[in-house]
Amino acid sequence: MLEYFKFTLSSYGEGYIETEVFLKGNPHYHVVGTKFEDFERSITDKQANYFNTRMTLLNLDHLERQYMHSDQMLLDGETWSIEYQYTNKPRESIFGDNSYPDCWEKLLDILDELVEEVPYVDPERIESFTMHYHHKLIIENNEQADYEENLDINRKHQTLIYTKNVAPDCVITHQYETKHSISTLLDNLNGDIPDIQSAEVGEYEEGIIIDITWHNGELFHYQLPYNRHYMPRDWHNVMYHIEEYMRTFGFFGSIFAQSIYEHGVHEGEYIYCSIIFEENGRSYYYVTDDDSIRIGDYVLVPVGHDNKEVEGVVENITYHYRGSVPYPYESCKHIIKKLKH
Repeated sequence: MLEYFKFTLSSYGEGYIETEVFLKGNPHYHVVGTKFEDFERSITDKQANYFNTRMTLLNLDHLERQYMHSDQMLLDGETWSIEYQYTNKPRESIFGDNSYPDCWEKLLDILDELVEEVPYVDPERIESFTMHYHHKLIIENNEQADYEENLDINRKHQTLIYTKNVAPDCVITHQYETKHSISTLLDNLNGDIPDIQSAEVGEYEEGIIIDITWHNGELFHYQLPYNRHYMPRDWHNVMYHIEEYMRTFGFFGSIFAQSIYEHGVHEGEYIYCSIIFEENGRSYYYVTDDDSIRIGDYVLVPVGHDNKEVEGVVENITYHYRGSVPYPYESCKHIIKKLKH
């Protein structure tokens, strides 16, 4: 049984924090640090047993005795040390300098849960991130079918589960369980989660539901159309990190398609479409007020001095404010209508 445990963490500019946990006799912990007055707190036998069990699972005896970033200590880095003692065994110690064992995050989680006064874990750390995407597909005879994608990233279970419901009787699931990299992915997302204004999903063509849970217990639930008009301008940063993680495995669906979540005009913008009339041919700018037009759509446009109506294909769509248009708005012709093909 673990009888004694001491953890010391010191970082440049932040000072130090030292926590001692006594599990024999009268269980309690003692904390002292740069930003804390010396204090002690009693813990219950249940808490002591739970702490002992979780620390035992970390297998402290099998850790290296030193974790060094390099041969020389860094003056502006972070150092840490562990002292521990099991029943009828000598006291052991472990030291680290800007290098950490594989169980580092679990160790901080255990201490953070026991010692409530010390934020060993960032309270704004993302614990889980989920997305649910719903889309109405047009199938034969103009009938509609539901298409769904789900993405669930969970720090506690170290899993990323990606599911595609391509038909009522066909569900495709990809589950990734990769050591530590899920934590890294969520940490990368942490700095890029933008503010999203809540909106009702309604009957939008691409609806997205986003749920985020932070370590401090805060929950965020967003419902909004999955297009450029509603999504924050830097949403691609969030999706980039997820795509980068999944790219090795090669599984991507509509939820990752920039053509969907970066489609949608903002107020005050003009919609410019690049139209081609033959494969690999030259493209021409046309403007439109129809925000439902997508890349690959067939459209009817006026061509030449007599404005002959000609069928073309949308090769690209861009959005511009008045002062940054690629071609003078007044000189651009307007798309007549979108065609059904």
